Amino acid sequence: MRGSVYEWPSSTSSALDTLLSEIQFASDQRSRMDTLIRSYAAQDNKTGLNNRLFFDNQLATLLDDPEKVGTHGSS
Repeated sequence: MRGSVYEWPSSTSSALDTLLSEIQFASDQRSRMDTLIRSYAAQDNKTGLNNRLFFDNQLATLLDDPEKVGTHGSS
């Protein structure tokens, strides 16, 4: 039927809302876990000091930003 509007039954709509809410919650949890894993990967477990991975990531970030990278040897 062209031009007609179909509405989902209320139980289906409610189930979809619940599913979307759960997917959003899972996505938020995943994001928090990813952040936690990255922080653990960038620090030494015993000392809490940043490690080589952290250094490499910081260096890459700085090198990608031309405003933060000066000309070598310039005054």
